[in-house]
Amino acid sequence: MPVAAALAPHPAPSRHTGIIHFRGQCAYLANAGRTGWSLLQFDNSVSDVPDPTAAAATASALQNSHHESDTVILHGVLHDRSFAVVPFSVLVLC
Repeated sequence: MPVAAALAPHPAPSRHTGIIHFRGQCAYLANAGRTGWSLLQFDNSVSDVPDPTAAAATASALQNSHHESDTVILHGVLHDRSFAVVPFSVLVLC
């Protein structure tokens, strides 16, 4: 019987420092080491897919403990979702 291919493990979470911003129903991290902002999202499955519902819930939760332009340290997995010349990333928080 063939053995199913093992799924690659998710990368380990790492520390990300930057400035938090709230725009619309989403929260973003402007990371000093990267250009552009990363969408912040809690996701138990550590998916790299942007989810508007999860992003809105994340922003709401973060607004309870952070203010616009606060310097923050967050832990999570950063996924690059850039397309063409437009940089875009999702920081999945854990």
